Parts: sequence; structure tokens; C-alpha cells
Amino acid sequence: MPVKEFTFFKNKNFGICYNRNMISWIIDVGAYDGTYGKILKKVLSDEQCRILYIEPDPEAFERIVLDEGDLKLNLAVASYDGTIPFYFYQPGTHSVLQTNAESIRGYVDGFSGKQALAADWVPRRVSRVPCRRLDSVISEYGIQHVRFLKVDAQGYDLEVIKSLGDSIDRVDEVVCEVQVTPREIYKNASKKEDVIDYLHSVGFLFLKQEFQTFGQEINMYFKKKSIMRGFAKEPLVSVLTPSYNNANFIKKCIESVLAQDYPHVEMIVQDGGSTDGTVEILKRYSGRIDWRSEKDHGQSDGLNRALQRCRGDIIGVLNADDEYLPHAARWAVDNFAIHPEVGVIYGQQHNVDAKGNILWSGEGPDPYDFEKVFCCEAVIPAQAAFVRRTVFETAGFYVDVTRKTCPDYEMWVRIGLKASMRYVPGFVAKYRIHPGSEGQNDKWVEEFVRSKRAVIERICNDLSVPVKIRSLRRRAHAGVLAWSALHFMLPIKYGKNQRARRQLMKSFIIRPTSSLFFDLFLASLFPTIDLSEKKVMINRAREKGRELDERFFGGVIYRFLYRPAKGLLTRMFVRDS
Repeated sequence: MPVKEFTFFKNKNFGICYNRNMISWIIDVGAYDGTYGKILKKVLSDEQCRILYIEPDPEAFERIVLDEGDLKLNLAVASYDGTIPFYFYQPGTHSVLQTNAESIRGYVDGFSGKQALAADWVPRRVSRVPCRRLDSVISEYGIQHVRFLKVDAQGYDLEVIKSLGDSIDRVDEVVCEVQVTPREIYKNASKKEDVIDYLHSVGFLFLKQEFQTFGQEINMYFKKKSIMRGFAKEPLVSVLTPSYNNANFIKKCIESVLAQDYPHVEMIVQDGGSTDGTVEILKRYSGRIDWRSEKDHGQSDGLNRALQRCRGDIIGVLNADDEYLPHAARWAVDNFAIHPEVGVIYGQQHNVDAKGNILWSGEGPDPYDFEKVFCCEAVIPAQAAFVRRTVFETAGFYVDVTRKTCPDYEMWVRIGLKASMRYVPGFVAKYRIHPGSEGQNDKWVEEFVRSKRAVIERICNDLSVPVKIRSLRRRAHAGVLAWSALHFMLPIKYGKNQRARRQLMKSFIIRPTSSLFFDLFLASLFPTIDLSEKKVMINRAREKGRELDERFFGGVIYRFLYRPAKGLLTRMFVRDS
């Protein structure tokens, strides 16, 4: 949109005049010598973007070199227009805030590694400098669009951001530096949590943080939700829950969905004709959830019926004995907005017992690796995963009813061949392990193996599947057997290590070079190790190229038995896919 030319003028606080035709700006508050702003402009790859440098230190201000159309201001940003006391400490360190003398005594400088002297943080001088609110600056000089706001105000960062007022609507992205030292260096300095809460309240999403200055400061990155691609409006999240005789846990499951802090959520419960009181519990939630109770042909059939009724743009599956954390739906919506190219996102889960006590916490493959998922060397945590509706429409709006157990495996493989998936850190669900759950049933484990191996055969015999995937047949079959051993090694109280070793030997025969085989087989020889310690070993076994920790086995066993045996057998057999 054309804007009239701005008249050139001279002002002692301004380095150069500018042209209002320049629509996009980077505002660098606490610019120092201007290096950050220039690097940021290159990263954004926007040659038309202009930079507004704001630096109150006169010496640093003079070192800022302007490109054509840029602007620099020798003043501080505050919550009002006028003047403000400004404290000059060490060279390059200054703030409108005073230091906390008590905290400085125990402060260790990140660069030198030496304890800071209190004298280093006594102001060399104090001056009153001009100060302006950011909203008055950008309004006066016609800045309509701020592509990026960077704030480094030595503890005063939140006040700087708040000085934008309603003009924060003109800002797309924010990066803010906050100190995270154990001791407060500046009195009344901005806290990380307060910055996140405020920016969230005005429509920004916290994307990530990066530590700097040897972990004493972090840069926090935020982006306006309304400019994120992926959905034209706030999407509806559908939570699908298949149920059968889950009276002990379904109330907690439902309450966890109703407690979501995201407003647009529907819950669809498909009950298979329960006889244990589940239906009576569901009746209490009539009008708040969509539920039906009718005989079906198992979990997969129940999921299919729920899928046909759901209306959501995003779909999650939550078993009746599992729970969501309160932010799960919003986590899904926000991360799909950040990653519009991704069809599935999954996070982390807490594995809990019947009473809700955390047994251990886990995550899916990081980063996502289709080969590992297909070969059962990693598992997508279904209750911590969300899928775009468009992905189901492409890959098939169904769950395979021929799979009596783990129907999600076939679903993840089918979806993985059609859409991209992504792991995003963050706990979103509780997965309950209890004596009545499927994974604690020996017959279920046996059916688990048969079902997964049947899926592997079907995929590997499908000529439309890439050759690279079909060539993984032996690795996948070995992976299923090794993974089934986990279910024998990790029941609630006592591991069935002998059965686990039988499964592992079958895996070894199919693919002798499996690293997972060696690690799990050795773990099965130690039946006295408790559940949490075994889980640590297994997690380490899943990490590519990492050996098991010596503390579980002893240096002698590890060095003179385990490693030589593993190396010898690996050399004896040809490594296959």
C-alpha cells in the first residue's frame, strides 16, 4: 500500500532519517554496537527490511553503522516518555535497574569462571537519559509492521515489551534475553515465567529458548499465533476413546479431557457394551461428551465408529484407562501451527501405575525415524500423539479391524508412508500400566507378535512400497520379537526373564547383528534389578551407538565378556538391513 514520503530532518538523538515506504522493521532494543540486528536481517533474508536501533549508552551508540533507511535512537525504553536514571557498570553492561548487592557476593562470572567482585557491579556513573515508550516511538515515526522485536534490557525486558501497549499487534516475532542465574543480579528483574505469561496473554506462542553466557542467560523466542499457518481458525480437537469394562479409570480419563485449557475440544467415547458400571458413569456426562454403548468387534471397530462421528481438524486417541495433561489439546494446536508441513506430532508421556504414581517417563523416537518405527525399534506413543484430519483422509479414515492387538502399529506405518511426523518435546499424557491392561497379559503379547509380523509381511509384499522399506523385512521381524521381550521383562512387579530370553533368541536367529538383542539379553540375566532400573537400561539400548552403563553390570563383565562377545558375533555374521 503506497504511503507518502516522510520529510527528512535532523535530530541529535537520531542517526539518520528514513522513508515511510519501508514497511517491515526490525527493532533492536539494547542494540549495543548493532551486530545482532544486522545478523538478524541476514537470517530473515529480507533486503527491504529496515532496522531501528535503540541504545542508551552514547559510546556504544556511536559505533552503530547504519545502512540506507535504517534508524538509531540514543535513548532508553521505559514505561513513560521523559528521562530515567541509567546505571553504567562494567564496560558494555548498563541498565535502568540497580544491582542486588547481596546476590553479587555469590555470583560467578560465566566468562572468566571467577567469582565476581562487588566492586565490579558498583555503578561507574549514573546519568539521566531520555526515555520513550515503544508505542509512542513507532507511532510517531510511522512504523506499521515490526517483523522482529529484539529486547536486551538487562532485567528490564518485560517493561520494555509492555511499553508497546496495543501496538504489540504490529509485531510478528519477539526474542527476549532473560537472566537465569541462581542469584538475582538486578533488583526487580524480569522473570522468565512472567515474560512468557504476558506474551501468551497478548497472543504470542513461546517457541524455544537458547542458553548463552555459559548458561547464565537465555534467549526466548516468541511468535504471534495469528500469523502462523496451518488453520484458518482455531481448530476443533476430537478426542476418541474406545472403552470396554473400564469403570475403574474412565472417569479420570473423561475428567482429564474436560479439564483441557483449550476451549474447542470434543470427546467421543465408543463403548463396546460394558457390564461393569462403565455405562452408568458415561450417563453422568451426557451433554458434555458424545458417547454410545453398543456391542462391537473390539477396540479397532470401536475406534472406527468413533472416527466416523468425529468432526475435528485434529484427532487424538486416548484409551479409557489413560489421561491427558491439562494443556494437551493446546499443545497440539500450537505445534501444528508452528509446523504446518507436519501431519502427525507426538510428545512425551508419564507411565503411571493404577494409582497414578509415575513409574517412569518416556518419549517416542527423537527425531522421528520411519525405519525404526516400522522395525519396532521405536514406538509412537499413541496417547501422546495427534493427527491432522487431512492425514486420515489421505491415508485412510480407518483402523485395521483384522488386528486384534496394537492396531496403532498398522496405522502409524500406513500414515508414515503418506505423511510426515515430528517429535515435539513436552509431556502431554499419562499412560496407565496396571494388572488389567493389555500389555500385562501373556496372550496379548503373543497376539501382539502375530499381528505385527502380519503387518510387516503385508507391507514388504506390497510392490507400491519403496524398495528401501521392503528390504527391512528381517530387521523388522527381529525387532518385533525383541520388543515383545520387553513386555515379559517389564510387568508391574516381576519380570518373566526366561520367556524374554526365548523371544530374544528367536530375534537373534532372524537377525544376529541386532544391537537391541545383546543389550536386552544381558539385561534379562539380572532379575533382581527393579522396574525403573531396567527401563533405564532399555532406553539406553534404544539409543543408537550407546553402550550400556557399567554401573549395572560391573566393569569386569562389561569389558571382558559383554563387549568382546558382541564384537565377535557381529563379525561372524553379515550385517543386513
